Amino acid sequence: MHYVYLLRSDPAHGEDSPLYRAMGFVPKSERASGLIRPPAEQKTPVNEETAA
Repeated sequence: MHYVYLLRSDPAHGEDSPLYRAMGFVPKSERASGLIRPPAEQKTPVNEETAA
């Protein structure tokens, strides 16, 4: 498992190399960012007649 750290730190290979993928890891360029945007709330206008 420690070989992975050597591979990741090597400037000739790194986390986007085919060797990294061959070892069973997901290359950095193919990872999801993890950013989740919640759906925007729809603001319905309040009618003064129905609010009273």
